[in-house]
Amino acid sequence: MSAAQASRSVEEIWAHAAMAEEDKKLAEGNWRETIVATCPECEQPLASNVKFCPNCGAQLKKAAHCTECGAKLQPGAKFCAECGTKVGG
Repeated sequence: MSAAQASRSVEEIWAHAAMAEEDKKLAEGNWRETIVATCPECEQPLASNVKFCPNCGAQLKKAAHCTECGAKLQPGAKFCAECGTKVGG
């Protein structure tokens, strides 16, 4: 009985060691190399930091500007930070 328990303990140690090795593969340096951006419209992988999808032409970077003064608007802004004009109205 004790031999079976010892054998089981050794198996658990090896299993934990294998999981620790897998965790090392999830380090920031490793996962950053494997992430690939995709187009939100057609879901094709994007090879670089582009403004338009080379597959479907969808605009990827949408910069919002104030209709009154032309200042760049922050994401989710309801009013222009430069002139106070209501966004979208």
